[in-house]
Amino acid sequence: MLKNQELIFRMSLHQRIRLITSSKPDENCSVESYEFPVFRFYANPSLKSTDAFATFFPSDKALASAFDGQIIKSVYECTGNEAKANKEFSYFNVTNCLKKEGISDDNFITSSFLKNKSEGVKASGAFLNFDDNPATDNIVIANETAEYIKTSVVKNVNSIRFNSVEKMEEFKKKNPFKGCFFGVASNKEDVAKYVSLGATLVFVKGETAEGLEDYLVALTDKYIKAKEELDEGEIELAEFDRRIRNGEILDAEAVNASCDSMISLLLALKNNGAQSVEEPRIRIGKSAREPLFNEPYHDKLAYHSAQQSIVLIKNQNKILPLKKEIPVAVIGEYAANNDYRITNENKPTALHRPFDEINAYKNINAVGYAHGYCAGENRRLDLIETALNLCDEAKAALVYLCAGKGETAIPAGQRELLDALFRKGVKVIAVVSAEKAVDLSFADRCEAVLFHYNAGQGCAQAVFDILTGEISPSGKLIDTFYKDGSAVTEEEGIPSYCTASASNVLYPFGYGLSYTTFAYSNLSVKQETPYSQSPVTVTVDVTNTGKRAGDEVVQLYIRDKVSSVIAYESVLRGFERISLQPGETKTVSFVLLPEDLQILDRHMEWTVEPGEFEVR
Repeated sequence: MLKNQELIFRMSLHQRIRLITSSKPDENCSVESYEFPVFRFYANPSLKSTDAFATFFPSDKALASAFDGQIIKSVYECTGNEAKANKEFSYFNVTNCLKKEGISDDNFITSSFLKNKSEGVKASGAFLNFDDNPATDNIVIANETAEYIKTSVVKNVNSIRFNSVEKMEEFKKKNPFKGCFFGVASNKEDVAKYVSLGATLVFVKGETAEGLEDYLVALTDKYIKAKEELDEGEIELAEFDRRIRNGEILDAEAVNASCDSMISLLLALKNNGAQSVEEPRIRIGKSAREPLFNEPYHDKLAYHSAQQSIVLIKNQNKILPLKKEIPVAVIGEYAANNDYRITNENKPTALHRPFDEINAYKNINAVGYAHGYCAGENRRLDLIETALNLCDEAKAALVYLCAGKGETAIPAGQRELLDALFRKGVKVIAVVSAEKAVDLSFADRCEAVLFHYNAGQGCAQAVFDILTGEISPSGKLIDTFYKDGSAVTEEEGIPSYCTASASNVLYPFGYGLSYTTFAYSNLSVKQETPYSQSPVTVTVDVTNTGKRAGDEVVQLYIRDKVSSVIAYESVLRGFERISLQPGETKTVSFVLLPEDLQILDRHMEWTVEPGEFEVR
């Protein structure tokens, strides 16, 4: 029984086909005479509404560097509410294409992040699609990482989009998924196959859209004729089924079923807007605009998540945390120019510039501010000279640096400033912002380096908290940083820390300093049934041996000591973030399952081989 039968039967067959097909890559199509919602897939639709106000949370890479799944869930629950409030018919999208997601050079981190992101979006009630499209020929990615992501994410999504009919058919046989199925077709026959399999919507590529409606209508006529042949015994049932599977005929009832599913989806999407946001509507500040969500709470969460994501790269002679008696020059256009931080279509609910926020931190003895460089310009000797003169009044310089969008190195003008400060003998404390791993070879010219992957609107306050010692830094790198600044290649399917030459690694994956120290002891590895494929429990005691409270990220790596094929030197299989007071000890536990230990053998089959594994 169709839920929307009356509406469907008012539509012509051409209109029904138009409703369930789209020639646009990530967007459904409108149907004339009907006001159906039109949605578009975005990784984060909350940032796609021009002139709307949104919280600038830390980027996905910044959130991942906190190694805290709960933070990711909380941020994306809030982001889901903002999307519903700001973007009409908002629809999130995640994929198992590692290159497109661009989270980390470690597949385990990427998988964990997407799992937590999907749970956060689901908690908000926002709509979420999963794209099953690894977009790689690498068998490790296609059969291990991509499948793990799919398994972790699909239970939280409203729809799944497949890139082939065969994948959709295989998935339906093995999984009782209750959401909508979408397909991507590169020919008209596949469109018919998808609809016959129960797809709600089919995205068509290239010239496939031309004449598609007439083609599918003709297939419904052929179905009627074939059904008559079957009833009269002129063809066998096997032949009738073969024609359906091959897209040679199409049941109009299958079209109606797809329409019914699509209409139900669109109506649910229409009712999932601003009115469905279940949180207080509170504004930051005293402007007259109407708030659509709890702006102060979201701002506080952005600040808290930024605190956890910032990585202390270097702290020579323990110059950090800063002592109040040390006069500091604040340098860098990034500290004062909002253009460095506003990279989205929205307006931030709050914009905390370092230039403004520093006044609230009495422990920072700032002697003044200088631009030092100008975006897009080199050899600004006038700005550099002003910065150098300011440093005459200081014993250290707090220098804000920022790599451009998509860049793997800071601009030449910023390097010129650093070089000049180094020649003058200024003690530089660099705060570096970038979208991804960058060339940090200039760190040898700095006393201290703080790095973050675009940590959002709470970043300025979070940095000052670390500089002054109000909190201890605890973020960890989620990429390998190389001495020559070369970019990470995710497409290999192997984490770079497994293959990178030690001589070329500047800062390894998982690296990050703290103001305190931690000691590990009592490592224990126990298996329920020895020499079997039963779960393995790994426990370790972690003690804060320093004088400050701090967070530690405990990381579990394993190595197959002897295998039939070349295996990774080590691979991440677990992590947990813990908070410890001075002298406090906590026991951290991990459970390893057979799938955590399996390898792809010479026959390209996944297997757990007998033998020993090393845990570190």
